Amino acid sequence: MATPAELSTSILPFLGSTARRILDGERALLSPIELVDPGSERTVAREVCQGAASSVDRTALAAALEADNERWGHPLASELSKRLANPATPVVVTGQQPGFLGGPIYTLSKIAAAVEWARQITEARDEGDGVPPAVPVFWMAGEDHDFGEMAQWCLSMPKELLSGGLGDDPQPLVPVGGRSIPPGVVPLLEELGDQASPWLSSWLGQARDLYRDSVSWTDGFARLLVRLLGERCPLLLDAQAPAVKRTQQPALEKLVTERALVDQRLDERARGLEASGFRHQVKHAPGWSPLFEVAEDGCRRRIGWVGDDGYRVRGDDDVRPVSGLLEMIDRSPERISPGVLARPAIQDAMLGTSVFVVGPGELSYLPQVAPVYELVGARPARVALRPQCLLLDGRRSKQLRELVESGLALGLLLGPFDELEEALAASADDGAIDRLEMRFDGLLEELGALAAETDPGLEKPARKTADQIRRGLGAFRGKHQAALARRDETRRGRIESLREQCLPGGKLQERTLSSVCVPGVFGEHAIAALFDQLELDPSRLRIITPGSVTNPDLARRNSD
Repeated sequence: MATPAELSTSILPFLGSTARRILDGERALLSPIELVDPGSERTVAREVCQGAASSVDRTALAAALEADNERWGHPLASELSKRLANPATPVVVTGQQPGFLGGPIYTLSKIAAAVEWARQITEARDEGDGVPPAVPVFWMAGEDHDFGEMAQWCLSMPKELLSGGLGDDPQPLVPVGGRSIPPGVVPLLEELGDQASPWLSSWLGQARDLYRDSVSWTDGFARLLVRLLGERCPLLLDAQAPAVKRTQQPALEKLVTERALVDQRLDERARGLEASGFRHQVKHAPGWSPLFEVAEDGCRRRIGWVGDDGYRVRGDDDVRPVSGLLEMIDRSPERISPGVLARPAIQDAMLGTSVFVVGPGELSYLPQVAPVYELVGARPARVALRPQCLLLDGRRSKQLRELVESGLALGLLLGPFDELEEALAASADDGAIDRLEMRFDGLLEELGALAAETDPGLEKPARKTADQIRRGLGAFRGKHQAALARRDETRRGRIESLREQCLPGGKLQERTLSSVCVPGVFGEHAIAALFDQLELDPSRLRIITPGSVTNPDLARRNSD
């Protein structure tokens, strides 16, 4: 029987070059940020408990988050918020843009990893530590204005994979999180629900109702996460909420008052990384800050420095005094938005984060962020790469086990298709007929020799018998090859169907399918299975099996 190790594969081939280098050992790229080594989770959890006390005052923020989470229907809003208010509470943070239909499945695997980290830290406490249970926080990054990415959706229907977006972006520079739900969402979900399996249709109906009743994009996303996760849901944080922006004020002010040093350190870091062969994920342009200004019209534009005391925003040549920018931060902090090169440091400054769960993309730009921590007075959190997983129902999980036991590894199934094709071709014919023919040839030669020795008159009948046997064996070879072809075709079809479920659209499932597909395609126990079976080791991609229940519509599609 295939072992759990055989039912996993290295994640390195699926990572970008920078994330692969870091996970493969080049930790100096992150300094002073520390990446958690695979297998050291319990040690790190214990170390977090021993140094968990934070100087960050989270009282006002916790009260505001409690009100927001109650509005979104979070069943543990009060408990988690009160825990956050205690400065001794370890905080585990992860986050993602508020994607349509929950965003890709990796949104849920990030959350499951943060919840598991909080559980392990909580269990690592000693009585003498005086450490409260850890709290997981999910940062909803609605300040981004990448509408195209957030509006993507992909659903597994009974007969096909359907994907799309929500049309062109009507406000390209306006942060998506605060926008109203686009008017076409409700009719789109009604149309998709009519095409979906009963399980998925039910979840699309719930999403439709939640979006219909929501005020903003982030609001709809938060309500859907709560509906999907229930008590497993972490404390949700809206990056655009007034209380969040007020908590960010000290860090935002430092990035302005220390603007020359920030620019210098980011530039030095960029050049140093470049010299080591680092491929920049986010381009730092000297003279431009890692901050954005949100104008009266809602547009978000990068802030650049002019001389010693002036600034302007991209696309506008008007120069304004920096003193006015500081006044804006003081009076209206919601008008200032951190970019990706400042956001992690500001996050850790305001939350006193113990562990920060990131995806491969975030890990790739963290080397550029490192200098900002010291400048805003923040202690970098321990960084943990999120584990990656693959959901398979009971039938598909069994097929994968059989495939692995036959000698085809999971990595080969998920790798380049031409390599899989080559392996299938090599295993199609085992050479059994060739071996039998060789044995028959030897026996027929013995028959001819026996005939000649016994009576020369038997040689002709012996040759005739040998010819008949060879013709019969040749006919059998044709039938055998036809049977092999049929068997191989069936096997190949099953393997290609399994590969399609693992790599819908040619990409890993968790990066493609929308989060509503977890319960909508894999059943009501799929969320629980994801949280229960997920392991924190980020170096291996592992299989999550919700159970033996198989969606009949999905099974029918896979058998077509």
